[in-house]
Amino acid sequence: MKERQRHTMHQAAQGSEFYLMGTQIEPIATSSAGHDAFHWVGEMNKASAVMVVEKGIVSSTLGKTIADAIARVIEDGAAPDAERPGNYLIIEKLLVAAGSAEVTRVHSGRSRQDMLATSHRLFLRDQFLDSFDSLARLREAMLALAERHRDDLIPAYTHNVQAQPISFGHYLSAFAAALQREATRMREAWVRVNLSPLGAGALGTSSFPVDRPRLAQLLGFDGVVENSLDANHVA
Repeated sequence: MKERQRHTMHQAAQGSEFYLMGTQIEPIATSSAGHDAFHWVGEMNKASAVMVVEKGIVSSTLGKTIADAIARVIEDGAAPDAERPGNYLIIEKLLVAAGSAEVTRVHSGRSRQDMLATSHRLFLRDQFLDSFDSLARLREAMLALAERHRDDLIPAYTHNVQAQPISFGHYLSAFAAALQREATRMREAWVRVNLSPLGAGALGTSSFPVDRPRLAQLLGFDGVVENSLDANHVA
């Protein structure tokens, strides 16, 4: 058992790979909205650049240098056939090249772990909203079809035997009702999905006066995952 734990810890320390109980966890590469990991690291960097200036973690002068470097890296990544790394350590080198070593202070109070957890939430959010949109459009089309066939009769079955005549519209409306229940469940799930782990640090926050609600707001989240250990390792 101890040997297995040492092997797992050794694997977890290798490069930028992430493991859970010896199993490698592959980060999602691209969301359904076309946003890749490079995009979301850029968005997290922009949010952090605003927050570290507002909280006085860095000066406004350094904040401008950080913002300019972030903008340069994002612009370079948007060029045709440009490399768009999703590994923060690689992006950090690009930021230093675009600004200075001091630019790395945008990372104050953050960890690659809370950034990874946040990027997963951001990918999930895009896919969740796409799924909800597809469900809503399907239900709308089904209700429109049900309206057109509200007076068209079909046989309804129980125990594989024709039982009663109903309208085709009534038949379709039953499935539209099931989709409505699914939409309700998705709305309830959204409250838990759209919460930000960013600023949780590796697992126990940090001594920097990080404004996690502000980071959440800047990234379009409704709030934060309150417990920092939960944010990165449980939720």
